[in-house]
Amino acid sequence: MKTRCKILWTVLIVIAALLSHTVVMAATSETVSVEDVSVVSGGKSSFVIVTARNVSDSTASAVEAVQSAAKTATGVKLETQYDSKAAIATEILVGATSREESKILMNETPYGEYAIRVINGKIVIAAWDDKSIAKACDAFAAYVKEQGKKGELTVSGDYSASAVAVKGFGVIPHYGTVKTKVQLIDLADNNYMVYVKSTTKSTFNAYLDSLSAQGFTEFSTRNAGNKMTFAVYKNEDTIIHISFNASTMEARIATEKAYDMTIFTEQAYEKVCEPTVTMVGQEFFVGNDSKNAPLSNGLCLVFRLEDGRFIIVDGGYHEASVNMLYKTLRKLHVNEGKITIAAWILTHPHSDHTGAFTMLSGTTIKKRIVVENFIHHFASVDQHRAIQTVGTSDASRTAMKGYAGANIIKAHSGQVIKLGGAEIEMLFTYADAEPLVLDEMNTTSLVFRVTVQGTSVMVLGDTTSRAINHIYKAYGDHLKSDMVQLAHHGVNGGELLYQTIDADVVLWPIAVDASYNQGVELILDVKYNKVATGLAEEVYVAGNAVFTLPLPYTPADNESAVFYKGKE
Repeated sequence: MKTRCKILWTVLIVIAALLSHTVVMAATSETVSVEDVSVVSGGKSSFVIVTARNVSDSTASAVEAVQSAAKTATGVKLETQYDSKAAIATEILVGATSREESKILMNETPYGEYAIRVINGKIVIAAWDDKSIAKACDAFAAYVKEQGKKGELTVSGDYSASAVAVKGFGVIPHYGTVKTKVQLIDLADNNYMVYVKSTTKSTFNAYLDSLSAQGFTEFSTRNAGNKMTFAVYKNEDTIIHISFNASTMEARIATEKAYDMTIFTEQAYEKVCEPTVTMVGQEFFVGNDSKNAPLSNGLCLVFRLEDGRFIIVDGGYHEASVNMLYKTLRKLHVNEGKITIAAWILTHPHSDHTGAFTMLSGTTIKKRIVVENFIHHFASVDQHRAIQTVGTSDASRTAMKGYAGANIIKAHSGQVIKLGGAEIEMLFTYADAEPLVLDEMNTTSLVFRVTVQGTSVMVLGDTTSRAINHIYKAYGDHLKSDMVQLAHHGVNGGELLYQTIDADVVLWPIAVDASYNQGVELILDVKYNKVATGLAEEVYVAGNAVFTLPLPYTPADNESAVFYKGKE
């Protein structure tokens, strides 16, 4: 008898514990309705479609698609309203509304995806971007057409739908709250970015903490000047680049597949030579008629590192550029064996910058060199379409892939690359201008600084006013450098930018003669060029010469700039 009582008492305790657990679970979980939802009944509906105020035209059109589907299927038009009005029980919620049901589903939905579910008797359509909202509304509209009939529409309580609408963004953790407005941007080359407007430094810092909580490891965090903060976090599969611009209160979160990041860390090396910087002139005539033939004002810079390897910036335009570049490399080469290029940086895909590279890649010279890393930030196909040109981006991408063992690195602002005693600091890529529409190819030009033995060389490529304005506002006095390569051969520039850089040496990649295509005499008196050259002690005009300067470098002590023109 005692044994039976003991068993019975144990059973009662277990049942009580299970009942208690059920009560606790019910109290701590959100209430999710499993009842069917009668949206239209007897030819009438109390349901309204709710959105946040100031939604985009795209989202407004998506809502209209749902309205049209309901009207077609049932003959009843569903009304719309903003979430600023008091909540009611009968709502279809679209996007990031202020309703708790939207918050629940938005928090569960990755960037680039959508989800549809019935929560608390409300139909919730959740997505972060316009494209995903549009696809979600299309999916729900199709369901309405399938389920609805004249005067009637019932949505099953367990109805749900989800899909990836925009590929590549799902691995990026949410930034801020569900009310944080974001834009999803394809940076090409399997790089994707979430752009956040109107954020704060505290929200940015909280996001970094959340990355750690989600299993990402901090690789680096650094400030550049008073305005820019950069951070890199990674796990086994993904690298996330995060930046905060205090001058514009914007954040950018870019993601790419994980790769070996040794290039961003200090590596031991043996010093075998003195480092140098070389500007290779590009003033070459094409054809036999030198007076009427076009000139190339391309860019070719070569840095020799202390370990004997090289950094090449662009390379020039045509066959003459290829020969001059290779001749320069051979002259500066000190190591045994093949010429090793630690990094070949392609600023942007215009032929006067990448033409020589793609041409060289099809010659026997390719067999005599080793390229360890390529660095670029070419725009996407859609961005190229906006300006109706792809330049040499396709050819350059193909050529880069043809170098066995070379890493192809997509540049991101804030990166510091360390090679043989040199540091390359990335200051601008076109991702920093997004989401503005691409106006011209030169806007995609990289801006970076190479520092060797304490001498800093600012490389501006062919950057345009859009980038120049960003750089000046973002970095301020951080831009101070010893040397500067004039932007876009002196065609673009900025007075405040050059005043801030305040370089003692100007490297001017341009033709000397004004009598042909475009020469230095034509644009020497432009205000920003006068500022840059006026501050300098030495100005090197490329012409068709090759100028090699030792690093560290001390210019001549002159009251005004001395011009060294490269025309032979």
